[in-house]
Amino acid sequence: MPYQNKKIGIVLCGGGVRGLSQIGILASLEEHGIVPDYVSGASIGAVIGAFYAAGYSPLEMLEISRQSSLIKVFRLSLSRKGLSNLKYLRRILEKHIKSNTFDALKKKLFISVSNLNTGRYEIFSEGPLFDAVMASSAVPIVFEPQYINGYVYVDGGLLNNFPIEPLKAHCDKTLGVFVHNHYETKTIDSWGSIVDRCLSLQLWHNSKNNIDECDFVIEPEKGYGYGVFKKKTDEELFRIGKEKTDEVIDKIRKKLNS
Repeated sequence: MPYQNKKIGIVLCGGGVRGLSQIGILASLEEHGIVPDYVSGASIGAVIGAFYAAGYSPLEMLEISRQSSLIKVFRLSLSRKGLSNLKYLRRILEKHIKSNTFDALKKKLFISVSNLNTGRYEIFSEGPLFDAVMASSAVPIVFEPQYINGYVYVDGGLLNNFPIEPLKAHCDKTLGVFVHNHYETKTIDSWGSIVDRCLSLQLWHNSKNNIDECDFVIEPEKGYGYGVFKKKTDEELFRIGKEKTDEVIDKIRKKLNS
């Protein structure tokens, strides 16, 4: 069966600012006729996934990021309480997504969140959309946790940064994106690079079993040099994701057709 007749799902991982490269990845896939039917995401992957599932094209998403500083959400800016809140993210969601419900989306969306009370990850796919996106984006220590139905939720990437599980029951083939450097590196020369390296390795070990279950995983290596909480330019990261996907598109097609 050719991939055009298959249900395709995509996993968008958490990754702070460097996760913006995932918009470029979606752009390349669509240019080559590969349009995912289902989306599962964590953290910045949940934010991008929500816009994509709401019907925005990758280029429209890039323009929203330019105009609204979408990735400002993941820049470190402490409040008096010592934590940043996510009201800015909610304003962006309310401005651009008409209905605050999963049911109104044009694609099926799954969002990974971490429940601090139970110590387990959960997958939201129905009910209020904005609360789920904000909970999945609440990076521990940096952002205030989100309270939903009496439970305390934080970043989905804490317990499941690569949420492929909900796609298995719906999709014939699954693609995924992982944006963190888990290969050997010699560029650990500052406190920031140590923190970034620790986070990247933790997320890799959190994700690798799920990654192995994907039919193909796109890794935009040129984005590794972008700090998780530091913004460069939207266009640079978009280009990195798009160019990497263009480079491996024949391999992706082969996997999808197998």
